Amino acid sequence: MPNLAAIIRQAEKDSEGFQVQSPLSGGHVVRHEVYLTESQMQQLLEAVKHRREDILTSDEVARYLKISRAQVLRMARTGVIPAFRIGKVWRFKREAIDKHICASQ
Repeated sequence: MPNLAAIIRQAEKDSEGFQVQSPLSGGHVVRHEVYLTESQMQQLLEAVKHRREDILTSDEVARYLKISRAQVLRMARTGVIPAFRIGKVWRFKREAIDKHICASQ
C-alpha cells in the first residue's frame, strides 16, 4: 500500500481540476474513499493539523476568536495580540494566536 502522504498528494492532484458543487445544484460531485488503519488515520489527522494556514488575515482571526474585525485590529495596534504588518495590512501567525490564547487562560 502506498504511504499516506502519497495518497493525499494524489487526491489533491486528482481534485485540482474539479469544481465541487452541491448535488442539489445539478453539478457533479467528486468523492474519494480511502480506507485507513488507525495509525494511518492518526497520521492523516496530524498532516491536516499541520497543513492549516499558518498566516491569518484580520477577518480570519475575527472568525477564529469570534470577535469583530475592528476589535482584532484594535488589539493588534495596541499589542494585545501578536501581529505584524505587511504594508498597511495586518497579518497574524496562527501559532502565536494559539499561544496567546493559552497563556491568557
